[in-house]
Amino acid sequence: MTQNREPVSLLWTGGWDSTYRLLDLLLVKKREVQPYYVIDSERLSTRLEINRMKQIKRRLFKKNPNTISLLKATVFTEMFDIEQNSAITQSFNRLSEKYHFGSQCEWLARFCSQYGIASMELSFERGVAVTAYQDALKDFLVQTEYGGEICWKVDDKYKGSDMYQIFGYYRFPIFDLTKKDMERISIALSFDELMKLTWFCHKPRRFSMPCGLCVPCVTTIKEGLQRRVPFRSRLRYYLHALPPKIGVFFGGEELAALIRTCSIK
Repeated sequence: MTQNREPVSLLWTGGWDSTYRLLDLLLVKKREVQPYYVIDSERLSTRLEINRMKQIKRRLFKKNPNTISLLKATVFTEMFDIEQNSAITQSFNRLSEKYHFGSQCEWLARFCSQYGIASMELSFERGVAVTAYQDALKDFLVQTEYGGEICWKVDDKYKGSDMYQIFGYYRFPIFDLTKKDMERISIALSFDELMKLTWFCHKPRRFSMPCGLCVPCVTTIKEGLQRRVPFRSRLRYYLHALPPKIGVFFGGEELAALIRTCSIK
């Protein structure tokens, strides 16, 4: 396998999946990493994500000072400063007629195009959060190698297609791992304490408490890491998901309505 030693371009959000990949590159593979973060000032979790990234770096550098020279300064870009690209937008709109892709796929592709990033690592894992992406991408991906390890990318034979226009900028290095796999590996390799610093909720409540209802919170619960979601927020999730059944079991629709509007808001 080719030993490419250029810095790895990584979209790092301070979340579980991208932080796992960051630590895997720095601590296990001893690779240089160039992190990128796109600032979405309208998302409530932005401040918390940036703060968690700072905490992770501080703890990482203290415990593993050799990583200071490997981890480059994060490149921050405001989402609204990304240039428009009609070809990418049109491709995304056509794909959206068939697949349920998040809007971030469109502006991330524009970001990579604007800055000439041809091999950004995107941390799609194997699990409920990315089922739509897995189902859509699986027939377009091919295994390849980069820096001495196996990863996945959109096959070059699809150049010119809408799928390549949106996802051709990326490598997918953890496409075959679940969140539980990452937990197991991080424990075995002794960087699980750093993983506990990651953030996941997109709509945090008072005192920076995960909401329990946004997609990342639901994903965290469903993929076996529910203990990371505080009890009160897990209760919100279960009550939101099951109120009709709970209401009928305990006394009908009136109680179900009461549960929906109880003090857990």
